[in-house]
Amino acid sequence: KVNSSGFSLINNDSLENLEGLNLTSVFGEYLYIKDNASLTNIDALETLFSVSTSTALEIKNNGVLLNVNGLKNLASVGKILVQDNPMLQNIDGLSEITQLTTTSETRLLSIYNNLNLESIQGIRNISPTSIWNLVIYSNPKVSVCDLKNICQYLATTRPRSILSNQ
Repeated sequence: KVNSSGFSLINNDSLENLEGLNLTSVFGEYLYIKDNASLTNIDALETLFSVSTSTALEIKNNGVLLNVNGLKNLASVGKILVQDNPMLQNIDGLSEITQLTTTSETRLLSIYNNLNLESIQGIRNISPTSIWNLVIYSNPKVSVCDLKNICQYLATTRPRSILSNQ
């Protein structure tokens, strides 16, 4: 669904990929990829180069999604929520994102409850000054979090919740 508020891909139980989608920009409040039980990849989103400064990127509850490589051309979003994707192995497709750009209270970076996620290296380029709230929670295979930007963020007094990871 595309409208003036954003782009949403929600509750498509039989959708396995986005082949044929040619989305180049999203100028709205959200880019939602949620509740897609059979979606294994979002590679077709590699044509997406720009979103508005307030766009919330939410990748949530996609039962068999393996990676987010299709987002490799995005440089900024308003906030990032990657949650409840049990087969997700990495978030390397987020590695070009350097800024979270909404108002200070909503610049959330949340990686939550991704059971097979082994690495969060994909967030290594996000400026720590652009993060307002950090959540890295319940990712049982994430064992290393020595990213320079995250360490710099942790030196601030801004909100954080980092627990229940390996």
